[in-house]
Amino acid sequence: MRNEALRKYSHEHLTPTEEQKALISAIYAAVCRILGEHRCRQIGSYPRFTAIRPPHDLDILFRAGFSRDLSPDPSVAIGEIAKLLQEKFVAPDGLRSEIRIQSHSVSITLFRGTEEKFGVDIVPAWETGAKNEFDDDIFRVPELIIRGHASRQRKYERVTKGVDSISFILTDPIGYIHMAEKVNGENDDFRRSTKCGKGWKHASCEANEEFKLKSFHLEQIFTDYFRTNPDLEIYDALVKFFEELPNWVSHSQIPDRADPNRNIDAYVDDLTTEQRAVIIRARDAFLQRLRAFEGSQDASVLFEPRAAAAHATSSGVTRAPAVISQGRSVEPRPPFGE
Repeated sequence: MRNEALRKYSHEHLTPTEEQKALISAIYAAVCRILGEHRCRQIGSYPRFTAIRPPHDLDILFRAGFSRDLSPDPSVAIGEIAKLLQEKFVAPDGLRSEIRIQSHSVSITLFRGTEEKFGVDIVPAWETGAKNEFDDDIFRVPELIIRGHASRQRKYERVTKGVDSISFILTDPIGYIHMAEKVNGENDDFRRSTKCGKGWKHASCEANEEFKLKSFHLEQIFTDYFRTNPDLEIYDALVKFFEELPNWVSHSQIPDRADPNRNIDAYVDDLTTEQRAVIIRARDAFLQRLRAFEGSQDASVLFEPRAAAAHATSSGVTRAPAVISQGRSVEPRPPFGE
């Protein structure tokens, strides 16, 4: 009963609606018609099946060609993207668009009236000649591609003021998509579990701005679980995640697919003691509700905002110990996600 209740909640409350999916498809198609389908690739959580509703943004990788330069000049690609979009882009569904040229990307903001409805970031990427195990290209991109949209804007503001700069990194976004396709093809509970985890994360972020757990980090933990055990069910996957979460935020430990010298969870090394405590308090509250959940009631009781807020903002350090399921170490086996 618990598994079915959680699957139902994931589908009915977290999965983007058909209308939302249609809008994303229409926006992406409008961009591809202008920039060329062969040069564009949708990346991020949506093509990995793990986006939750309502989707607010779309990331598009633009193939800018081949380069061995460790810091490619983005100006030519940015100029090409911006010129074509400014001349030809027509927003779908009666939306109004504003195109903004950044130093390392081009953004499209879509409005209905004065209300901002959706954002698109188009980021140039240079092929390096390297390939992953799926024969996908490994790219060099501006490092802001690993940031969320709000964080990107803050980064650009600092760059504009001359107090920050943008570096380049290796990335394998298509490899992450193919890995998600593979894992999800073996067990649909992968995407459902990840969405439930993200639903909890979103509620916790709303309750306390010091809650700093990142969605991509969370997703890669679930990816490892379902790669290790393709028969895992949603309830057991969630219990495992929340039991082991203190270990996952204790230090960075998940190598990037494109660059094993860089961890995708490196941000946890910079968390303050209080920020870790905020994550653990929110985890303690949810794990308590999850263990008591029998499945006879709607799973929404697990995600009630008031419960999340009460525990995420409470003072004091968590008393709950970190539990390792069935004695399994949470140290991932490098190369992680392959």
